[in-house]
Amino acid sequence: MIECHSWMKESPVFKHNHWFFRYLRMAHLKKNILLFQVLLVSLSVEGQQFLSHFSIAEGGGKVVLNWTIDAGNTCFGIDIVRSTDGQTFISVGTIGGICGSINEPVSYSFVDEAPVANQTNYYKLLLGLSAESDVLSVEIVDFGSRGYQIRPHPVHQDGLLYFENDAGEKHVLSIYQLNGHLLSDQETSHDHFILDLGIWPAGLYPFRITDPQTGKVKAKGKLVHQ
Repeated sequence: MIECHSWMKESPVFKHNHWFFRYLRMAHLKKNILLFQVLLVSLSVEGQQFLSHFSIAEGGGKVVLNWTIDAGNTCFGIDIVRSTDGQTFISVGTIGGICGSINEPVSYSFVDEAPVANQTNYYKLLLGLSAESDVLSVEIVDFGSRGYQIRPHPVHQDGLLYFENDAGEKHVLSIYQLNGHLLSDQETSHDHFILDLGIWPAGLYPFRITDPQTGKVKAKGKLVHQ
């Protein structure tokens, strides 16, 4: 017969599923303590925390997911799912077999090679049948050959001008009138500038993004204000 050690009896899973363990004893299941332990930690109590870390990052048009399952937790299979509205999710990858460990934390990584461009991509992890992660999101911007993207475009009052800046370096956005007169400068270390054109008349405005240290032009173009 399967013995219930003291650490098992103290588990919230044992307290909530004592009928299950009585069934095991009655059925005289004698083998495979490892499987028994997997069942023990995989039968989730509501609210149980599986992950000690979960993060996502975008780079080169791909999304990298990293997470760590806390020691003492296991699950049978992990499904990585994605959504563009935060509500309806589809599977973009799986990790089969028993995941995690009862003895130590275990880290995992997954790369989504084809996220949906020019939209917010939402991700979560389905940990076996009984637990799931929080939802994390990342904006995927396709810069194309120009090296920038304006949203929305034309700009009515305000918008965002995205550009490639994975290294988080300082850049300056300069916006001009068609006659070359400088209207504004703004600086950022992020991958976008905030456009506030509400007080400007409708028209076409040339701009350029430069590295203030070297003077090198990162991108240039024209934005339409309506």
